[in-house]
Amino acid sequence: MTKSYTQAQLIAQTIIQSILEKKYTPGSYLPAERDFAKNLGVNRGTLREALRILESMKIIAIKRGKGIEVMDYKSQGTIDLLPHFLKLGCPGMDFKVVVTELLTMRRTIVQEIIRLAACHGDPAKMGTLRKEVEAISRHMTEPMSFAKMDLIFLQKLTQFSGILPVIWLYNTLMNIPEEIITLFADLVPAPANYCEVCMEILQSIERRNYQEAQRVYREYSETHDHQMLSLLTSFGTPAGDEFLKG
Repeated sequence: MTKSYTQAQLIAQTIIQSILEKKYTPGSYLPAERDFAKNLGVNRGTLREALRILESMKIIAIKRGKGIEVMDYKSQGTIDLLPHFLKLGCPGMDFKVVVTELLTMRRTIVQEIIRLAACHGDPAKMGTLRKEVEAISRHMTEPMSFAKMDLIFLQKLTQFSGILPVIWLYNTLMNIPEEIITLFADLVPAPANYCEVCMEILQSIERRNYQEAQRVYREYSETHDHQMLSLLTSFGTPAGDEFLKG
């Protein structure tokens, strides 16, 4: 299952790929707009829309009277680059190291979400979260649906804490995991014990015992992440490369 993109988004992806593959290096300038649009086979309006996307990601800077400068994405890029970076196999870095550290970061973030939920959430609203888990249980054999619902469940758990800055931060970052899900979800099956673990975590949160909830999640995630890492690092193989092209 693939995500639908606008023509401008597809052109932006093409330019990003060229930059990540060092066809255009930091400090250099992209071709003049008219020539660039012609080379890409699009009108100038579509190109301008694509360039606005890239400018928001800090990968280029549009300078009046000078042109479109390529920025140093390594030091100035934003998290929006991550799906493109992963799809290209993390050029200049070890793919397995990047995925390992991303999974570690995810575990850290979820552990903190669990603590906030246990410390600040209203136990009277716990029923809503349990219903979310029950809904997920009906989609365990649908990898894409499961992955997206898992993401929404974490959003609901964050909202349960009532800590607005954290809720806003999660909402800001949520689009990035969605992009990554589009790439990888079909390769990673839902863990058989997912719903059981979620219910156990919710019970501990309801008792305000965040240490126990974190322990349950940590044991589950370390096992699941090890399996996920083995699957995702298959992208260093020809078979994995073919999947990413699909």
